[in-house]
Amino acid sequence: MFTCIFNVFIIIITNYEYIEMSFITNENQPQGSNFNPFAPTKRDIERTEILASKKVFKAGYLGFFIPLVAMIYLDRGINSLKIYLYGIILIFAVAIVSHNSNVEQLRIIAIGIGFLVNLLLMIENIRAVTLARERQWETDF
Repeated sequence: MFTCIFNVFIIIITNYEYIEMSFITNENQPQGSNFNPFAPTKRDIERTEILASKKVFKAGYLGFFIPLVAMIYLDRGINSLKIYLYGIILIFAVAIVSHNSNVEQLRIIAIGIGFLVNLLLMIENIRAVTLARERQWETDF
């Protein structure tokens, strides 16, 4: 299990420049950032006015408790699906690494990873609406 966490750390450290670029509002994303779930998509930028009109609290609340409804509410799902895919990969990696462990312990770890995935979905939805508002504000002035 330690090696799995260590490998995730290595991946994060080696891709730090892509992660760092995702928090910059309107700069062009570097090539190869298609796998970054926090990078605004081309469709997000085209739909800035629609996303900016959504409520931040509702987007975050739905993203945490009912992610499917949040995808419908924001009419965007590709970044949420990326986060789900990364969560599933992480759960499988932990299960493979610790296949001889107690089943209850693996269940608790999977629930914890699921909680983190929902937390990331909430953050990503809030971030999408907030960045859309910033883009709209920049174009207005």
